[in-house]
Amino acid sequence: MSGKQARRRRQQSAAPPPVARKGARRRASPKVLVIAALSGLVIIGAVVGIALAVGGNGSSSAATIPTVGSLTNGLPNAAAVQREFAGIPQNGLVLGSPKAPLTMVQYIDLQCPGCRAYETAVQPSIVQEFVRTMRTRHREHRLVEPDVHPAGRRERARHARTAVAR
Repeated sequence: MSGKQARRRRQQSAAPPPVARKGARRRASPKVLVIAALSGLVIIGAVVGIALAVGGNGSSSAATIPTVGSLTNGLPNAAAVQREFAGIPQNGLVLGSPKAPLTMVQYIDLQCPGCRAYETAVQPSIVQEFVRTMRTRHREHRLVEPDVHPAGRRERARHARTAVAR
């Protein structure tokens, strides 16, 4: 028997596909319907969970959202910080009057615990006694390892841009 004859015999012996009756509707398998329903519930649950996680508790009001350029309600003890620096001129990282006879230069690491202790314990008295009275102005240089902290990469980029602009 040749290849053509064998193929023809296989085709004739194979049962033809079932033909739906006219007007009869196709029915889905109950397993497929259950799987589709469970998948839909999982997707809806995921969307609701993400919305709750991103949206927070929804209790924020206009009083708790900081305005642009303001620390009010933006940081812990922001009101005290605003009062401490109120009326003192600031230009970038320089605090105090440009007419002050002395400039205090400070090199600070944003992650250093000692620097934090200085900023919270000593710096407020220096601002009140020397900067507010225009006896000195305060210039800050931030030392941050750019590979350790994203703020360091931004700081390094900002310093590079200002150095090019000079």
